[in-house]
Amino acid sequence: MMPLPIMVGATNTQPHDLEFTCESANPNPGELVYLNASAIDDEQDQLRYWWRFYDNGDVEEGPRVTHQFMQAGAFYVMLCVDDGVLGEDPTPSMLAKVISVGENSPPSVSLPNYPNVPLREVYSFKSDCTDLDQNDSIRLTWIWGDGTLSVTNHQSTGGTFTATTQHTYIFRGDYNVTVWIDDLTNLPGHNVSDYGFVHIGFWNHAPIIQSFDVDNPAPFAGEEVTFHGLVTDLDSDLCDLNFTFGDGTWLTVYQFLPNTSLSVTHVYSTPSVYLAYLDATDGVYPAYTADPILIEVSPPEFTLSLVAGWNLISVPLVNQGYWASTLGLPTSSIVVGGWNSTTQNWDKVYVVGVSPPFKDFAIEEGKGFWVMTPASGTLHLYGDIPTGLQSMTINISGSGWALIGLNSLKTWHASDIPAMYSGGNVRLVVIYDAPFHVYKSFIVELPFTDFSIPPGCGIWIFVDGGGTLSYYA
Repeated sequence: MMPLPIMVGATNTQPHDLEFTCESANPNPGELVYLNASAIDDEQDQLRYWWRFYDNGDVEEGPRVTHQFMQAGAFYVMLCVDDGVLGEDPTPSMLAKVISVGENSPPSVSLPNYPNVPLREVYSFKSDCTDLDQNDSIRLTWIWGDGTLSVTNHQSTGGTFTATTQHTYIFRGDYNVTVWIDDLTNLPGHNVSDYGFVHIGFWNHAPIIQSFDVDNPAPFAGEEVTFHGLVTDLDSDLCDLNFTFGDGTWLTVYQFLPNTSLSVTHVYSTPSVYLAYLDATDGVYPAYTADPILIEVSPPEFTLSLVAGWNLISVPLVNQGYWASTLGLPTSSIVVGGWNSTTQNWDKVYVVGVSPPFKDFAIEEGKGFWVMTPASGTLHLYGDIPTGLQSMTINISGSGWALIGLNSLKTWHASDIPAMYSGGNVRLVVIYDAPFHVYKSFIVELPFTDFSIPPGCGIWIFVDGGGTLSYYA
């Protein structure tokens, strides 16, 4: 620095209200920062600014300077301002600040292979990039392997982002493409690369949908159906098959071998009429969409076999609102329900076709009940498939029996029931085996007494206190 001429003014005051800013305020190592200074001089003297950086001892001059902190840490920056006049105050004026420099993470890049890029077509290439420092400016250099290169610039998102650029190959062949990623910090290891293989073949053919079908075009709501799609490609490309079910949902599946069929399953939850579609792509061209399939979804039906005599049953579907008279039982069948856990007694009995209407009663969801039929037969029950958390409250003071039914189409086990109950303990689980007219009991302390509980079966549980039975249908 050349020294300024020294002038003398007895009443001269030194520069004051010094200030400077650093952009960015919390830089990364290697990041170029901009420092801007200001000061006030009452005598309008020409001011001289200079800076001392305590990370490396550099000195810079001027009201606006740049600097790079090359390592992480907290560093003093001293600003000095001199008006070149000796007066009543000493000069120069000084202001020091601490600049915190964070740790900069190196970037990374991942480039996939492109086994079938069309010749003489503009094609989009993508690379997955990661830079954890949101302030970094990213430069990607694409070396295409055909004697050309491209440069694209990006701003770090503070994580992973996808960089896309386009290139056209004019000769057939195999190329090694290299992508370099640089966060422009000049730090060691912050300019790294990855490479991928590109094959430029003959003119690409669009895939063809050979067939599209479903195993059951008229399912019940909640019933699983299976769609099949066969897509072929003359170039033996692996294709993506997109099944659109018509109820606002879709599923994309991928071929692992060329020219193979794929299958997907789906469950329609609401009765209605739907149109299902199939489309496909080889990554370059789409296939023609297959003709839609009409799917007619009916309300759920549950079929329950009854034996002649007594049957302990429940209705596993929900929201139908059955009554004893509307179950579809033959005349003279007896329906016994309304087990009162508090009084340990029955409240309701109805004889189909015989009892007066006031004897009729609603079938409670989540409760078991008895049915006596004069002959074996099939009971067709309708309703909605239960989903989510189910719960029922069992009011028992002390201990006693409760008669329940599970609102679920799952097959449970007696050993599942104790874990469902809170507020008390389940000591026994009892099922009635209608074909043999016997009871089977699960004793909690004896695991080998476990048995399965099929849908539509009523069960007795003996508990030592009231509580709540909760389970996921």
